[in-house]
Amino acid sequence: MYGAVQADVDPKVGILFGNGSDFSPKVSVGDLSWKATASSCILQLLLWVSAWGMVDCSVCAAAPGQPWMRLTLYFFIAVAGGLMVPPTLRAQHQREIAAASVHGSSPAVGP
Repeated sequence: MYGAVQADVDPKVGILFGNGSDFSPKVSVGDLSWKATASSCILQLLLWVSAWGMVDCSVCAAAPGQPWMRLTLYFFIAVAGGLMVPPTLRAQHQREIAAASVHGSSPAVGP
């Protein structure tokens, strides 16, 4: 998600910092191998922080000086985010199945 993983093209070449050192975790789905890099994880963290900054600004603008209203808005935002988890996981699983069928391997076990 958001470029947090990078396809492992050549396992002998270290992707991290270009110096051959490779301490990034690998995730395998069938024949596909993905490698998370430090820069992509930092980018994802910055995207999350900026998204929550926008949420905070919106909540403060919608309910200035009303702490209970802010709490209610944060609650609804959290519930909306929680409701998006199952469809997101289903879509991710469908992508894994499609990728595995293209590469002729079995997909990861899951919902």
